[in-house]
Amino acid sequence: MEPRPAGDFTMRPVAALLVTALMSSQLRSALAAVEPTFEHCCRLGSRAARDGQPCHVGGAPVPDVAAEEQAMCHAVQAICCLRKQR
Repeated sequence: MEPRPAGDFTMRPVAALLVTALMSSQLRSALAAVEPTFEHCCRLGSRAARDGQPCHVGGAPVPDVAAEEQAMCHAVQAICCLRKQR
């Protein structure tokens, strides 16, 4: 492999930086979209603890939560419920 001449600039590092920035931006957007659901589910779990209900993962579908976020919601409910009981 021949050495590159001085001043030879390749686009690989720049392209990698742009891809990383784009992915980071998309991840922030996705997290921001899930945050209201996360907070809603945590409130439900805290309320269950306050009302003396058992803290468990699973159960009936949570109203007003998308089907693809149900498992996450149940897990968050249980975590917030257990945390409130401590």
